[in-house]
Amino acid sequence: MAYGYKLVEDRKNRKCTITEKFTDSVIKTFSMDDLQKAKKLYNHLNLGGAFNGNTPTFFLTEIPSYINKVSE
Repeated sequence: MAYGYKLVEDRKNRKCTITEKFTDSVIKTFSMDDLQKAKKLYNHLNLGGAFNGNTPTFFLTEIPSYINKVSE
């Protein structure tokens, strides 16, 4: 299992997203203008400033579809 976070840059839509590696849950989305802020948060999360890749759903920007299916 791959725990931790990843930073995905979408240059076409001028945004970058921090997601959990294991669940692909979106933690936060930034515009490309805020790329340095995104990298700072990404490094903070991967250096232990978070939940070891198990972020509670109330922290997420978007809830993954499999979580919605389980709760129904």
